[in-house]
Amino acid sequence: QNVPALTDPKATQEWKARVESAIYNSETQLGELSSEIKEISRRLDKASITASATLAGPVSQPAPVPHTHPPERYDGDPTSCRTFLTQCEIQLSLHSSSFSCEKAKVAYVISLLKGRAAQWATAEWSRGSEICSSYQSFSAELSRVFDPVKPRQDAAHQLSRLRQGKDSVNDYAIRFRTLAADSQWNNYALFDMFYQGLSEQVKDELAARELPQGVNNLIALASRIDRRIQERREERARRPVSHSFFQSRPSPSRTSPLVRHAVEEEPMQLGRTSLSREERERRLNEGLCFYCGSPDHQIHGCPVKDKAPHARRRRV
Repeated sequence: QNVPALTDPKATQEWKARVESAIYNSETQLGELSSEIKEISRRLDKASITASATLAGPVSQPAPVPHTHPPERYDGDPTSCRTFLTQCEIQLSLHSSSFSCEKAKVAYVISLLKGRAAQWATAEWSRGSEICSSYQSFSAELSRVFDPVKPRQDAAHQLSRLRQGKDSVNDYAIRFRTLAADSQWNNYALFDMFYQGLSEQVKDELAARELPQGVNNLIALASRIDRRIQERREERARRPVSHSFFQSRPSPSRTSPLVRHAVEEEPMQLGRTSLSREERERRLNEGLCFYCGSPDHQIHGCPVKDKAPHARRRRV
């Protein structure tokens, strides 16, 4: 139909209504056609099995087809185009007997489209496009229209910028393998790219080892190192914190009378003899004064030492 002049609003509205009606009718006819194709395929399969049983006698039951859910309806999102087509190919492969011709496969895929993707496919089907006669041609055109970025170039670009960061090596390896499958890089290039993306801590551990051959072996070794680093980090977190004797030394206000009495008697003992090695180590570990044994001060500020005779201080 000819497009009316934009200056005539009424004619434009009528033309728009006719176009929407035509699209709706096309979608309805497409759904009916898909149902008829499935019914015909089912009858043909049943007739073929019956004829084979009549001519050849008893036959063994075919292996059951695994039950799979149909793909989610595709709306034209470029990020999920490849996933949708892959799921469609799985369905077509598992249920190949239900699709007797290429056009039936195309009709099945179109029935799973919605939004702008459905509008595009409906227009192609309505005008009898050649791509609707071959699933390969239709899927290639669908990918070209809604996913124009080439997977190989996009994967190579993302691989060159991929880094482990704060993730584990296992998580980093999963993202790396996903992109590597589309990049089509050789093993040597993937080996170097994976190594460059590792964290500095893992690289430091690898520097003390001989690097293995192949990217898969490198991923396995880096994963073991990363797990060991995490285990050591958890071990250090569980280890009790040790305090120095200066921190554990009791304050003067908390010193009991019994301790003060023992401290007051210590200078008399020191005046008669020098400290033994065991006593010096004990006072060093407990933060006690080397002269009087008090926990309140050290020997350089000992008030008892200043009152003692010169000979006694020299022996100390």
